[in-house]
Amino acid sequence: IDLLLNTLDESLANINTILGSRYIKPLLSEAETWRNSFLHLQSLMEEWITCQKRWIYLENIFSGQDIKKQLVNEANKFETVDKFFKGTMQRAAKNPQPFRLIKSFKIDLLESFKSYNKVLDEVEKLLEDYLETKRKAFPRFYFLSNDELLEILANQQQLGTVQQFLRKCFDNLVRLEITDVLDIIAMVSSEGERIPFSKLAKAKDNVEIWLDIVQSNMRDTLARAMKVGLQSYDNTDRKDWVAKHYSQVVATVAQITWCAATEASIAEVQTSSNA
Repeated sequence: IDLLLNTLDESLANINTILGSRYIKPLLSEAETWRNSFLHLQSLMEEWITCQKRWIYLENIFSGQDIKKQLVNEANKFETVDKFFKGTMQRAAKNPQPFRLIKSFKIDLLESFKSYNKVLDEVEKLLEDYLETKRKAFPRFYFLSNDELLEILANQQQLGTVQQFLRKCFDNLVRLEITDVLDIIAMVSSEGERIPFSKLAKAKDNVEIWLDIVQSNMRDTLARAMKVGLQSYDNTDRKDWVAKHYSQVVATVAQITWCAATEASIAEVQTSSNA
């Protein structure tokens, strides 16, 4: 592509130089025809390259069956562009001379690329809207880039793919324990700490739905563990208490008790001062 574009730029520069000559009058019409042909080819290449870049991006997305099922209309629009683009590329490979290739088409190739680029614009906009609905359903998806979220949505049935991005959605969560029957039974941190869930969730249906349920289960599980940890704090040796409870519970309850003790000391000082 770079070679073609450089050659095209050089040809335009040469034809403009020729048109600037005072001896051009006998060949003016032919020179203007060449310049218009080069300008048309330049516009065509710009639209072609734009279409190719978008096609590469979207082709990877719509190759997944899950995405096709959820975005039927968008997938159909892309398939129309896909058929045109692949057909054009095949003909270009057989006939690599640009002007002969353009003449071989019964349609206006430039206008066709412009039209299909508008279709791809529409598909990309609809795709953005689709991703936004997923992020609204599960706001932690805002932590992911569009490409990362699309990879998850395109591989919803591949739990290993989904688990790769858990750490970006939840701080220090590296893995969920999921049974063969898709029960989500525990979460595991990067340090290897395992916390069983107080309630079961199923890793099925849309990924944003079951991840939201997992998030609720996390909160419920940790709230219960926090309550137990707080109740046993004053009645257990500190070393035993630290070893017995989860690290997040230890860190949070230690801060709660420290704040409570600090407030009590300040209140005691104030009471003594007022006495």
